[in-house]
Amino acid sequence: MKEWTAITTVQAKPEAVLAMLTDPEAARRWAPIDFDVDGVRGRLTSGSKAYVSGRLAGRNVGFDVEVHEAVDGLLRLSADGPVGFDVRYDLAPAPEGSEVRASAGGALQKAIARIGVEAAAAY
Repeated sequence: MKEWTAITTVQAKPEAVLAMLTDPEAARRWAPIDFDVDGVRGRLTSGSKAYVSGRLAGRNVGFDVEVHEAVDGLLRLSADGPVGFDVRYDLAPAPEGSEVRASAGGALQKAIARIGVEAAAAY
């Protein structure tokens, strides 16, 4: 599966970065698009489910989001909508604050899985 990864160092402790990543209100400040979050109050936690909607490339889009883990320097979630993707943030202490490793992938792998299910059912 193709995965894209970005790594950077930020001047904040891993706990502060995780708190920002799991706060829908904070995410509105740093996300590249405007969006609404329904179905969750407060921070995202392990097991949280939410519906995220907004406009992308001039179209209304929405995603069902499930948080698989949000603990001790790790945030793992998946989103299913017009495309599906999996996101993982690994946070580690660094001399300047935290190393943040963000990885995303999944759309192609999920499409292949769906093809397999359809093919098995049809043949």
